[in-house]
Amino acid sequence: MPSTLDCASADSYATPGDATYTNSESGTCEISGTLSASVTNAFDACNGGTITIDYAGTDACGNALTAQHIITVSPPAAPTVSLPSGLPSTLDCASADSYAIPADATYTNSESGTCEISGTLSASVTNAFDACNGGTITIDYAGTDACGNALTAQHVITVSPPAAPTVSLPVRFTIDIGLCKCRQLCYTSRCYVYE
Repeated sequence: MPSTLDCASADSYATPGDATYTNSESGTCEISGTLSASVTNAFDACNGGTITIDYAGTDACGNALTAQHIITVSPPAAPTVSLPSGLPSTLDCASADSYAIPADATYTNSESGTCEISGTLSASVTNAFDACNGGTITIDYAGTDACGNALTAQHVITVSPPAAPTVSLPVRFTIDIGLCKCRQLCYTSRCYVYE
């Protein structure tokens, strides 16, 4: 029987075989037989723990027989956080301005059964960009798992500044007419019309 097991192996550990006993005699003087196992699991995904295997019974003469074996169970690895897929690394200013709160992150220790630690973390978004300089969108994920382990992850999106503005001059039309009409500036025979 093993002295130690990792959590996943402990979770699938089968009931061990019977113990045997004997007085190492033969014939009329022999006292021998088997004792079945009683298994007590006392481990979890947070702390590990033990598997205690007890054997108890009496022989043909009424003698009490006992034996015990303890397996130490190590806890599983702490979970790791996975960011949601599709988080951009850069955005232009217009896209950043309408950027929605992203999906939850997930975490798991990649175990199953008793040893599994998994769940989700919601996003906290901090906008730090403007029309002059661009900047960043910082997405933080934070929380604790079922064992109280602190879990954090962060993703930073770089926001590029918008293009510099361009100046549009007023449009001027030049019309050759003999007389100037209302709201037109007239110099000799040429009229300048402004819009």
